[in-house]
Amino acid sequence: MSRVITPFDELRWQQQVEDRLDRLERRLTEQVWYVVGQFGAPIFTNNWANYGATFNPAGFMKDANGFVHLRGMVISGTIGQSIFTLPIGFRPANSELMVTMSNQAICRIDISPQGLIIPTVGVNTWLTLDNLSFYASN
Repeated sequence: MSRVITPFDELRWQQQVEDRLDRLERRLTEQVWYVVGQFGAPIFTNNWANYGATFNPAGFMKDANGFVHLRGMVISGTIGQSIFTLPIGFRPANSELMVTMSNQAICRIDISPQGLIIPTVGVNTWLTLDNLSFYASN
């Protein structure tokens, strides 16, 4: 006796495949960064760029304990808009509020569960991501 496949069966199968692909992507992303053992270079958004000169380029790294470390000095983007987005596996469970420096003043950086790195207060002449760390849960 053959079984009839319903649209519900197809949707359930598709969701299982997508879940497996998501888990695989997360494992591969984390393994790549562990193998490299270096800071990953972000893809900038909203006109942000590396400061250059002798300062670290922007980057992110996840350590063996699950903490993500940011580094670098960036310039020229728009305050209130994301600098870059962290990949899956490098994101906090809840929003993180960080304090750093921008052009000799205090700068607030929000890190969202979606991985957005957003300076909400400060100036875009330059701002540093050095020494910002948080626990990654997703």
